Amino acid sequence: MSGGGVALKANQPEPTAVFDVARAGIARGKLTPEQTEKFRDSYRELGEQIRVVREETNERVRSLYAQHTARLLPILSPEQRREYRQLIEERRAARRKP
Repeated sequence: MSGGGVALKANQPEPTAVFDVARAGIARGKLTPEQTEKFRDSYRELGEQIRVVREETNERVRSLYAQHTARLLPILSPEQRREYRQLIEERRAARRKP
């Protein structure tokens, strides 16, 4: 799989399906208190790992955009550069709005 994603084997459930099954087991009381605590600890750890990966990915994407912009700016005239930078700022502002 390209992009560093996790490849799933044939007949392997999607990760979200596994999480749903685990949560359902906890909710239905099919797990002992000790098992429930271990599941919750594991989910907390997973959540932290996912947060770290997202932060790293966001940093990498920002770096790629900066490199891309650095390659484009020399191609543009001074007026086009101003317009391009303005467009970038407008798009950033639009993404920040709730």
